[in-house]
Amino acid sequence: MPHFRTLRLAPTFRTCRHRFAAVMVAAVVILPAGNWRLATGPGGTTLSAQETASPQSSPAESTSPPESMSPPESTSPPESTSPPESTSPPGQTGPPGPNARDVPLPPMTEAAERLVAEFQGFREQLADAVLELRAIQLRYRNEIDRNPDAVRRYRDQRTRVRQLLDETFDSALEVIREYPDPDAASYLLTLVQVRTGTDIYDAETVEAASRLLDGGALYDFVFLAVARGSVVLGDFDTARNLFEALKDQEQEEVDMVLQFEMDRLEEDYQREMEVRAQEADDELPRVRFRTTQGDFVVELFLNQAPSTVAHFIQLVEEGFYDDLDFYQVKDQMFAMTGDPLGNGTGHAGRFVIDEQDRPDARPVLRGSLTLAKNRFASGEPIPDTGSSQFAIAFLPLPGLLRGGTTFGRVIEGMEIASQLRRVDPMKEKEEGEIKLPPDRIIEAEVIRKPDSLPEPQYARPEAEAPTSTEVPN
Repeated sequence: MPHFRTLRLAPTFRTCRHRFAAVMVAAVVILPAGNWRLATGPGGTTLSAQETASPQSSPAESTSPPESMSPPESTSPPESTSPPESTSPPGQTGPPGPNARDVPLPPMTEAAERLVAEFQGFREQLADAVLELRAIQLRYRNEIDRNPDAVRRYRDQRTRVRQLLDETFDSALEVIREYPDPDAASYLLTLVQVRTGTDIYDAETVEAASRLLDGGALYDFVFLAVARGSVVLGDFDTARNLFEALKDQEQEEVDMVLQFEMDRLEEDYQREMEVRAQEADDELPRVRFRTTQGDFVVELFLNQAPSTVAHFIQLVEEGFYDDLDFYQVKDQMFAMTGDPLGNGTGHAGRFVIDEQDRPDARPVLRGSLTLAKNRFASGEPIPDTGSSQFAIAFLPLPGLLRGGTTFGRVIEGMEIASQLRRVDPMKEKEEGEIKLPPDRIIEAEVIRKPDSLPEPQYARPEAEAPTSTEVPN
């Protein structure tokens, strides 16, 4: 793998065609771990090696999920491809010191030229696709074209934009594996920040963030992308090392929980992988969810939660979940749905027995589906009160939905579930605040099931009055 001492940073101007103001991009990638600062001179802007550095906060303001992915009524433009306002290493302001070493970029190989050209081609396609998405959105907002076909065109184009975002990301990653191109590096840095902000922790995101870290891009969001992603992907040694590097930084509660539960999470992950290998040839039931953000598919744990799965399939086939909101969606935690009332107290009128205490019960990992339960005033779950509400876990937090049966997992489209609009029903609306509607299930459909299912076993709840299944802040 090539390693280069520094990158030449050219000003990147995004024209009206790209919808963004001119910005200076400082790309730090494929560099030895260390501290770097910007130097501007007649030959352009370069990075200069300095003393070693520790993780610092992100230089950019929090990057929100790409609003181009929201329904046409969304009021925010898609800014997901814009780089952070500043991507220079934290704490590095002013000219370099007298001992700085400025090293220009190395010559491009033919392979690098080809990869860079492919990346630029994807960027052009992405720019055109986002412009078309904007046009559809504006026609809808201005009531020029507001009909079911317009909504369908919007969703189809949104899917195309998402596809191009991912293809451009993959292309940028291919470039950086071969050559330290500033444009590709800045795109990766931006998308790593966006993906971390929307709880997307796939292998490509972790690799990109790892390369940025190896090159000295010592931002908290890059560390967290690798640390959280390593937990999700089962690389617990890397996760421990990264969290150790962050120990002196102010950390979010979710990261402290991951560290505290690391040993248990590793055991859960290994056990889950063994079960998946054993069930690889099983024709387990599957359900497709069509939502306002896109589609995702779940596989159900018929062997470990037979009663819950049979009950869930009945509800899907009855159309129970159609048009229900994801009424509570919390960063780094979960997306919850299945409440016909939309306030955390609704249910299907029947309550399935608990199955989370079975010896073969499945653990909570990223993408797990866990049945929500009513809770006592103390917050403790009420036995045998699982009905229709369920949560999709963004991170493996075993204590978050304690007492609920884990009965399935997302096997396709987890990035869609991760981008569901964040909703906190417990937060009071501020004066003048505009709240966009939550995402919802358009239709749930059973796409695979066995010839016969067990009869669900129902129980009488121990508490008469249902209480909220919402997880408090």
